[in-house]
Amino acid sequence: VDGSTYQLDQAAAHSRHSRLDRNIKTLYHMTSDKAALSIVTMQEMRRGSDGLAGGGIYFAVSERDTAHKAHQKGPILRAKVRLGRVKKISSNGNSSITFSRLLQEGYDSVMIPRPGGTEYVVYNSDQVFDIRPVY
Repeated sequence: VDGSTYQLDQAAAHSRHSRLDRNIKTLYHMTSDKAALSIVTMQEMRRGSDGLAGGGIYFAVSERDTAHKAHQKGPILRAKVRLGRVKKISSNGNSSITFSRLLQEGYDSVMIPRPGGTEYVVYNSDQVFDIRPVY
C-alpha cells in the first residue's frame, strides 16, 4: 500500500473535516511556470512522489522561504491550507510518511521545523484552496 488511497467511514470523514476547518493557514509554494498555470486554472494541487516527509504537497510559511525549498524554480503561489491536526517531525524529515498512516495516527498534516523556515506538508488536494499567484 503506497498510502495514496484510504477510505474513511462517515464518522471519521466528518471528524477529519471538522479538524481541518479549525486550522487554516495562508502558505506559499513555488513551482514551474507550466505547473503554476495548471494549478491556478484547475484550483488543485497534487501530491508529489517524494520529499522530507514523503510524497506530499509542500508549503513554506513565507514567500521568501520558498526560494531555497522548491525543487522547481518559478512563480510563487499563495494558498489557504487546511492543516487540521499537525504532526511535528524532526528537521531531518521522515520520508516514510503516507496519507493513510498519518490519518491512522489521527493527524492531517506535517510540520518540519527547518533552519531556512518551517515547512508544512499536506497529502490530499482537499486541504488546499483559494490558490493564487503572488505578484
